Amino acid sequence: MQDGRVNGIIAMSRAIGDWQFKKQSLPQEKMALTVNPDIRSRPIGPGTNFVVIACDGIWDCMSSKQCCDFVMMAKNK
Repeated sequence: MQDGRVNGIIAMSRAIGDWQFKKQSLPQEKMALTVNPDIRSRPIGPGTNFVVIACDGIWDCMSSKQCCDFVMMAKNK
């Protein structure tokens, strides 16, 4: 990891494709990139205001708080 990027080039660590960062001879956990996603489960109920599903294009530009503030502002218009 260099400057928060894989090999100083690509910002994400999960990707389909990007074969130059994958070697078939290595197990997935030793590759620079993997297709296996990070999955987090959270209960959704009456107190849930919204769900954000985003890629590095958003997270490169906004913090989680900025994203939530943006969604709340748009929701309240």
